[in-house]
Amino acid sequence: ALMKAESENKKMVLLVVVVDGCKWCELMVHETLSDDNIRAKLKAEAVTAVLDIGAELPEGFSASITPTMFFIDAKTGTYVLKQEGFVKPGSFLIDIVSASAEIE
Repeated sequence: ALMKAESENKKMVLLVVVVDGCKWCELMVHETLSDDNIRAKLKAEAVTAVLDIGAELPEGFSASITPTMFFIDAKTGTYVLKQEGFVKPGSFLIDIVSASAEIE
């Protein structure tokens, strides 16, 4: 995802950690991340990766609940914002803007 962000000139990677069978993960993916405003904002600024918690997370990243979202600076590979639990689209848009401002 970091290499893709670099090649597409995106400043951020959104890593969404989910687990199969999680109602809140499903809502996050199918309601929040599928919202037209969220999709447009992410398309402009980020590469999004959805990762099952069973997979190995990058060093320095941990998720004790799902879903967990990491907003990662594409240049440094470190996260600037971590959000745990389901977030409605309006609030998540604020998270995207906040993370983007941290990276600039």
